[in-house]
Amino acid sequence: MSGYDVVFDDLLKASAEFSRQGEAYANLMPHKPACPAGGDDTIDKMLNVTLQALYEMHTVLAQAVSAHAEKLDYTHRNYRKTEGNLFDYLTKVPPPTY
Repeated sequence: MSGYDVVFDDLLKASAEFSRQGEAYANLMPHKPACPAGGDDTIDKMLNVTLQALYEMHTVLAQAVSAHAEKLDYTHRNYRKTEGNLFDYLTKVPPPTY
């Protein structure tokens, strides 16, 4: 044994939760934020760059959470398929004769 216990429903639940949370996080900042005027061109440029960086980090984090949801779903499908294949092999293939 590998030392891992996989519960199929838990993988699906985790995948669904990651998907929901990724979407909820993405919706916290759905559009690029408007840059307020700081009264000086230098300050305005710094504010714009800072807000753009925060927006990009927010977007990347939301995508990463959603990607984990897809990975969990993929893992669920692979475990389920492998278990089915093992069951088929153990129950349908005649044992070798010596």
